[in-house]
Amino acid sequence: MTVEENKIDIEKFFKRIILLDVLIEVSLPLFGGMITQYVSPEEVTMETIFGNDMLDLFLVILILMILIFHFISLYLLYKFKSIGRKIYVLTSVLFYGLIFVIPLQDILITDRFEYILESTTSILTGVILAMIYLTDIREKFKN
Repeated sequence: MTVEENKIDIEKFFKRIILLDVLIEVSLPLFGGMITQYVSPEEVTMETIFGNDMLDLFLVILILMILIFHFISLYLLYKFKSIGRKIYVLTSVLFYGLIFVIPLQDILITDRFEYILESTTSILTGVILAMIYLTDIREKFKN
């Protein structure tokens, strides 16, 4: 295998890792808490959606904003745009930083499958960060 073929394989692997991360992050709410924590239509109120105070509402809005930027960064990484690396690092740090802000009783992993998905996204974050800064892929972001 030549060096050029190896670079192509690393690029394909990197893109597949990003696609896998997107797939898991999109499927996480579908297979996680939404299925196992069913609330009947009569019980749906503003409190069941946003929590019972303004801090919960603020955290939901903040998480949604970070999530949007996170998906944008994944798209930019897929296209090898240098700004994607910066946004990805920022959104990753913010996501893991939110763990210390969200009240412990609000962090709920409902089943084993959700636990596996959550763990896999953390592993994929580490793989992506390592690849964009420590492998030959980093040269593709110098534009």
